[in-house]
Amino acid sequence: MKILIACGGTGGHVYPGIAVADELMLRHPDWQIEFVGCSNPKTIENSLIPKTPYPLHTIDVNSFETFYSLLKKLQVATTLFKSLNQSLKIVKKYNPDIVVGTGGYVCGPVVLAGKILRKKTLIAEQNVIPGKTTAVLSSFADKICVSIEESAKHMGHPERCVVTGNPLRHDFKILNREKCRLSYGLSEEQRLVLIFGGSQGAVNINRAAVKLIAENCDRKNLFFHFVTGANNYDDCMTSLGEMGFIPEEHKNVKIEAYCSDMPRVMYAADVCICRSGATTIAEINYIGIPTIFIPLKHAANDHQRKNALASVTRHAALIVEDDEALGDNIDSSLKYLLDNDDLRKTMAENSRKMGVSDSAEKMADEIEKLIISSVAL
Repeated sequence: MKILIACGGTGGHVYPGIAVADELMLRHPDWQIEFVGCSNPKTIENSLIPKTPYPLHTIDVNSFETFYSLLKKLQVATTLFKSLNQSLKIVKKYNPDIVVGTGGYVCGPVVLAGKILRKKTLIAEQNVIPGKTTAVLSSFADKICVSIEESAKHMGHPERCVVTGNPLRHDFKILNREKCRLSYGLSEEQRLVLIFGGSQGAVNINRAAVKLIAENCDRKNLFFHFVTGANNYDDCMTSLGEMGFIPEEHKNVKIEAYCSDMPRVMYAADVCICRSGATTIAEINYIGIPTIFIPLKHAANDHQRKNALASVTRHAALIVEDDEALGDNIDSSLKYLLDNDDLRKTMAENSRKMGVSDSAEKMADEIEKLIISSVAL
């Protein structure tokens, strides 16, 4: 059997695709799986997928926003036709049994090409509110995998939805907190604070993190692990230096542009400060981490806020607004959590209750069902 998976743009779209591919290959080592991503070499799929056993095709594709000028919209429309033509060629040549989309604009033309060529199609939506691409594709996809039941009512065909959760990397399933904390050399009294803005980084979170670290780096009961994003590392280090921070003198602070070992860090963390992308939340809930979410203000359909509220209403997280008071509010929220051991324990338990441990398995089941149904025809 052959499977074609389209995903791209952020780690939140790519990691679930890799996770379900890995699960399928565990079950069916003789199957073939290939990926389609964006041709822009800066997109994360072009760095992540080549590290896997799966071949990667690329197409030219752009996002489409309603606020674009008429000229920009025409340029995007031209690229869309080009990307559909490229996708049709890939699907025809590879001839998959099913086309799967796990998120990102690249899914649009690829899944559409699959439908045009009468292939079975499955899409996955990680967020509570679907993005534009998923909303369109849900009108004709054979199966729609959603992270939570609430998402189904926003789809073109709710009856085709199945709640699978959000597939996670295999690394999350083989680690444990004790060993991960031991790898840091953390004492029982030390609290690890993990700060990151997602695979792309986040300028406002970085500014707040720089201030937080500069003011608290002398507290030996704290260990800060700060992931800046590839494009922001130099600026963050410069700002910290201007505040008198000397890396060599603070072994309780680790700062890096990109974390290739995020599962280990998350297992060791006592508090997490981050955006509220769906895959990030799924990872947090799988482990159970008290978290301060900072929703991206301009996210489509305000989906990051809605993602975060699902955790906040279940007393598993706090929300801090991304505004002028961000730095001060993060500082006070972090102090509140660190000073309340019982609260952190309760939040961690509530977070774990929201986690889904077998998401990749469930999505793989749905893919298998569609393939079997197509063979039976």
